[in-house]
Amino acid sequence: MQGHYGTYAVAGGDVAISRIFPVEEAEQLSSHLIEGSATGLFLVEEHLYVLSNLNWGQSPSPESEAAISWRNIQGAALTVLDVSDPSEPALVRQTYFTGGMREARIVDGDLHIVTYEDIYIGDSAARQAEALRAINEATTDDYQTLRMDNRKVNDVWDVDTGPACSCENTFASSEEGGTYVTTVSTLDLTDPLGEISAAAVVGRADTIYASDRSLYVGYSVSPGTAFTGFNAIQNTVLHKFTIGDAKAEYAATAYVEGAMTDQFGIKESHQTEFIDFV
Repeated sequence: MQGHYGTYAVAGGDVAISRIFPVEEAEQLSSHLIEGSATGLFLVEEHLYVLSNLNWGQSPSPESEAAISWRNIQGAALTVLDVSDPSEPALVRQTYFTGGMREARIVDGDLHIVTYEDIYIGDSAARQAEALRAINEATTDDYQTLRMDNRKVNDVWDVDTGPACSCENTFASSEEGGTYVTTVSTLDLTDPLGEISAAAVVGRADTIYASDRSLYVGYSVSPGTAFTGFNAIQNTVLHKFTIGDAKAEYAATAYVEGAMTDQFGIKESHQTEFIDFV
């Protein structure tokens, strides 16, 4: 990625900032180690936003050194660097989510991050009775994506840990939705240390599409699965979120016969969705 000063590149767990012009002065100015494997980055003004997936079972290791009880699954991270001085990037935010990083989109100055995870309650139990006990003792928080937010304010780390969104902002179809939960987390990029809002829906996240006012999360199901039942062939599940004002809000779910081609197989125009299926 090219910025006003040079290039910002990510490989594995390193972010490298380099000067590329004039050519005779090309050099690497700095680098910063991030957790996990980077999946993407955005440069907005003087801040670099790096998205990454943690290794399976890897717990967050924030610079704040705050401790957390983390789920033994894959996690995702948002790392924010102040690159106003490219030779000395400063870490200002580390935000962690349970589940894998699926996609991210910037729309009208807001960063929308899509993560999803398969939530099992009692999966490590040795006996059925233990599994049932774990289910009975579970709270609504146990069925939510967890978020650990570390923000550096006035050189002091502020740490907040808990569900990424409330139960009231988590939606599910009237049909059986399985154990996957997809969460859309939104940050207003005019304030890199601002609050992150979130909304969630029961289901996977295979295909992501975003317009200037909506974000769609789609995935394919096989006929006769628990989600669709045996009475109707429903091959694609499409969840719609309206986006704007630094938030995403669940709007609707559609069940359509056929499989979506890819993220370019949907178009939104004048409140009408056009979808390509095969």
